[in-house]
Order: sequence, then structure tokens, then C-alpha cells
Amino acid sequence: MSDWVDGKLAILLNQRSEWGPRLDSWADFALYSALFFGVLILKGSTLSAEWGWLVPALTSYALSTLAGFWRYRCWPSYHTRAAKTSWFLMLLGAVCLLAEWGLWPLRVALAAVILTNLETLLITYLSPSCRDDIGSVCKIIRERRGQ
Repeated sequence: MSDWVDGKLAILLNQRSEWGPRLDSWADFALYSALFFGVLILKGSTLSAEWGWLVPALTSYALSTLAGFWRYRCWPSYHTRAAKTSWFLMLLGAVCLLAEWGLWPLRVALAAVILTNLETLLITYLSPSCRDDIGSVCKIIRERRGQ
């Protein structure tokens, strides 16, 4: 929630900076890493059966991040609607996993993460420069059509 409030305040108060989105992406990476290792420690036996979902999600994240580094020499900080939705779904999936309410919310979240990372790859391919806060691949496509 603090991440969301911080972003909204930066927009409302016109306090956006070049480093803000990148710091936000690094914080997201740290949060996802902590979530992954924490769940692995607490629910490793349950999570071990979900490698078919985890590996594609982690691999697609690594590929989308490496593509940004390769193309722009910077960490992608697109902050798409899909990424925000995936973050929320991951929160629900983790809560359901930890509370032992079922695995399907986690699987839905991991599928959303994979789709989000594929969108990030497409944005990296289509965008001529490293940019922040894009919203969705549709914005890039509209911009390209307008040129």
C-alpha cells in the first residue's frame, strides 16, 4: 500500500523524478525476492509441487529484465497496469498459500506475472528508448502509429 500511496502522492504533488520509478522497481524486486524466499522457507514442501508455475514466472522476469539491460542499459521501470494487477494477485496468492486456502490463486497470479513479463518484453522491443511509467503496450503501439 505504501508503494501505491507513494506513487499517487508523487503524481499529485508533481514530485516525480528520474530516480523514483527505478527505486520503485528495485523495491518491488526486493519485495518479490523476500516473498519468494519467505514462502519457500515457510511452505517449501507445498511450493515444491508448483515449480511448473514458478520457473516460467521467474524465467520470464529474468528475460524481460535482461532485455531492458541489453537494449537500453537500464532497469525497465514501465509500471504497467498489468504489473500492478500482478502485484495484487501475487499478494492474494501468497496469503491463500500461507493460510492453506488453496493453490489456485497463486497459479492465477503466476500466470498473470508471466503475461506481464511478456508485455514488458514487447514494450522493450517496441519502445525506442528507456522510459518509465508507460501504462501498457497499447500506449507504445498508439505512439508508433502516430509517427
